Amino acid sequence: MVIRFISSCFCALGMVCTAYAAQVEKPDWSKLTFVTEEYPPYNYIHNSKLKGMAVDLLLVAAREAGQPLAREDIKVYSWARAYKMTLNIPNVVLFSTARSKPREKLFHWVGPIVKSATELLALRKRNLSIKNIDDLKNYRIGVVRADIGEQDLLNLGFPKEKMSITHNHKLLIRQLRNQKIDFWAYELYSAKHIYKQQGLPAGELVPVYELSADQLYYALNLNTDPKLLESFSQAVGKVRESGELDKILSRYQ
Repeated sequence: MVIRFISSCFCALGMVCTAYAAQVEKPDWSKLTFVTEEYPPYNYIHNSKLKGMAVDLLLVAAREAGQPLAREDIKVYSWARAYKMTLNIPNVVLFSTARSKPREKLFHWVGPIVKSATELLALRKRNLSIKNIDDLKNYRIGVVRADIGEQDLLNLGFPKEKMSITHNHKLLIRQLRNQKIDFWAYELYSAKHIYKQQGLPAGELVPVYELSADQLYYALNLNTDPKLLESFSQAVGKVRESGELDKILSRYQ
C-alpha cells in the first residue's frame, strides 16, 4: 500500500512537472513586435480601430496559439519606418508585405495572406496607355517610400528623379488629380479603398500597366527567435487550413 502511494505521488509529480515544463517552453508572442501601415483593406484604422484582412487573420492566429494579442499591441507607422525596423530589429513582424524576388532573402515569410498586384494607376479621363516600360520615359510616377511600387520601378530601370516619393497617400492622390504626376504605382484594390476614404469616386482610377503580381505575407526579421517564428507560422497555417481565412477575406469584399 505504501509503495503504491509513493508511486502515485511520483506519477502525479511527474505530470505536474511535465505540464509546467510545457508551459515554460511555450513561445511568448509578447516578444514579437507587430508593425503595420495604413493599407486598406488589408490593414487600416477605421473609427480609431485597427482592422483589415491581415489584422483579423493575425488576431485569430494568436487565439489559435493561446497568445493574448490585442489590436492595441499592433503599432501603426509609415511604411518606410516599419520596413526599416523589420530589416534591422530582431523579432519584428511587418504586414502586409508583398513577397517579391528582391525581398525574398531579406525576411522570413509567414503566409500567404492574399494575392496582390502592383499597378500603374491613372485617371480614367486622361486615357493614358502603356505597352512597355520604355513608354514611361516621358511620365512622372508617384510612389510610397520603400513600397513595392518604388522597388519595382527601380528594378525596371526607371529613374528615381522622375518619381514623386512620399509617405503620404493623400498627397499622391492630390498630385494625381492635379496632374503633377501621371501615374500612381500602387495596389489597385487598396488604392480604391483609400480613394473612397477621401470621399472621392474610385471609378476615376484605372489600372494601365501591371508592374508585378505577388502575394502578401507577414515579413519577419531574419534574426527572429526560431521558436517564435515556428509558433507564429504554425498558427497562421492552421487558420488558413481551417477555412477561417476565406471567411475573413469575404468580410472585406
